[in-house]
Formats: sequence, C-alpha cells, structure tokens
Amino acid sequence: MNGLESFSLSRQKNCEYYLQKIAEHTPPVTESDERMIRIYQRILIRDRSLLYNLDLLKMIDTLRKDSLVGIDLAGTSSNLPESPTALNLDEFRTLLDETQDTLNS
Repeated sequence: MNGLESFSLSRQKNCEYYLQKIAEHTPPVTESDERMIRIYQRILIRDRSLLYNLDLLKMIDTLRKDSLVGIDLAGTSSNLPESPTALNLDEFRTLLDETQDTLNS
C-alpha cells in the first residue's frame, strides 16, 4: 500500500493548499476572485473524492488481509476512523448545479 499511501499524502497536501488558496481569495473582491474560488473548490472536491476512494481501497485491502488471516471482523466498521477529508455532499451538489447552469447558459 506504499503507492496508495504516498498518493494519499500528496492529495492531502493538495487539499490543504487549495483550502489556503480559497481563504486567500475570500471574501471575493473582484469577479476574478469569485472565479478563482470556484475553480479551487472544484479541484478540492476532485481531490477529496480521490482521497475518499483511496480510503475505501485501504479498507478493502485491510478487510481482504484480515479475511486471509481469519480474524473476526465483527465491529470493524465502527473502529474505522472517519476521514477529515470526506466529501461534503451539499457543497458537491451546489457546485454540480452551478456547473450545469453555466453549461446551459
């Protein structure tokens, strides 16, 4: 899982970078600031989605390894930490709606 772990770390750093960039342009002063915020938010959602998928792959790999060893998996899901980079579905829906509106305009 070293490849996934290093990719996950780079995505985490990207998320932090884009959050910082969003903070730099907030509140938006110009139209350009508004566009930059939207761009950074879309990239942030993409990276969060990738992190979420990587977390799922790690869980699947852990479950696979545990099943090979014969460990009882009762209660495993309750012991898994919730990812701080989990997708905010409301934010995702809002940006999808805005993207659709932009495409329809």
